[in-house]
Amino acid sequence: LEKNDFLIDLSLVAKASKIFQMEQNFINSRKIVEPVWKRLAKKDAWFYNDLLLITNILYAFDDLTIQHIFERLLIYIDRYRNFNTSKGLYINIHFNYAMCLRTVNIESDKMEFHLNKSLEAAKELNDFLTILCCRYYLAEILWNKGNKKEATKEVEKVFTVFSILQEKELLEDKLSDWQEVSGKEWLDTYS
Repeated sequence: LEKNDFLIDLSLVAKASKIFQMEQNFINSRKIVEPVWKRLAKKDAWFYNDLLLITNILYAFDDLTIQHIFERLLIYIDRYRNFNTSKGLYINIHFNYAMCLRTVNIESDKMEFHLNKSLEAAKELNDFLTILCCRYYLAEILWNKGNKKEATKEVEKVFTVFSILQEKELLEDKLSDWQEVSGKEWLDTYS
């Protein structure tokens, strides 16, 4: 039964992620993962599979709840620190939490802190895509703080590497985000 619940929850999380990618907002995604959280919230203890699910539905929570859940996640991740994949989970928790902060446009210092945590852990694993995504979002923070020249240089490096790696979807996504943040359109340069 537990395995079946996990597979059902995993399919809902994947569906919600796909909906978010298409719509670029969390409204409908939250509705899809609501039953996942209702089941997990009742548990006294979270196991590794639960952590995988919760890490990928952080956006479903309000600001106060997410802070509590995030702190609880870190405690549980520490229990699994000897698992080979625990570092990846650590990377994702910090990255996804930073993305939640980004969607509400508050606490850029907190967002920066969690992006840097994710970035450092991603460097240890040579997780290049996460490194690039972190660097991109840190450049957005630089831009919003008024360091426009430095931010522009950084995103140009990130876009160049995405292009070299032929990560077309990520490149297009970040180019679109950058246009929203900065008003600059670079599609011709990297297409």
